[in-house]
Amino acid sequence: MSRLKLAASLVALVFTFEPVLADVVGKDKTTGCGFRQPPEWQPYTANWTGPCIGGVADGLGVLRVYNQSQAVAVFYGRMLEGKMVVGVIDTANGYLAGRFNDSALARSDRETFIAAFRDASAAANAASEVFESQGNVASAKYYRDKAKQLEAQMD
Repeated sequence: MSRLKLAASLVALVFTFEPVLADVVGKDKTTGCGFRQPPEWQPYTANWTGPCIGGVADGLGVLRVYNQSQAVAVFYGRMLEGKMVVGVIDTANGYLAGRFNDSALARSDRETFIAAFRDASAAANAASEVFESQGNVASAKYYRDKAKQLEAQMD
């Protein structure tokens, strides 16, 4: 491959990822993994426990949002290119479940509601496994128990 073609390929690759990175407004302080937070969460800090692909949250995981050291909301579910796609937000006022569009709740019909809780439970279990692998027994148990609570919402 000529140098010109290689350079053009690299430029195309950079531009392919640019829109994803431009949307990122939050970053996990520990891992540097980026994600899009709903506007009402943007003044707060957040951390992501889950896969990070290309520098952004992508896959099943947990996004915890803090006001200083107090958790104000927790998203359990699936992220795609740093954006919430489907899952459950756990707040002091209860659960918000469904599909998300640009990290804002967009749809929550019965079928979507069930899928959201299913993904949320799987995300909590995935977080439990991460903490278990790190030897953090208390956090692993917390997320295992949360997975059961989320699964019970579908009954």
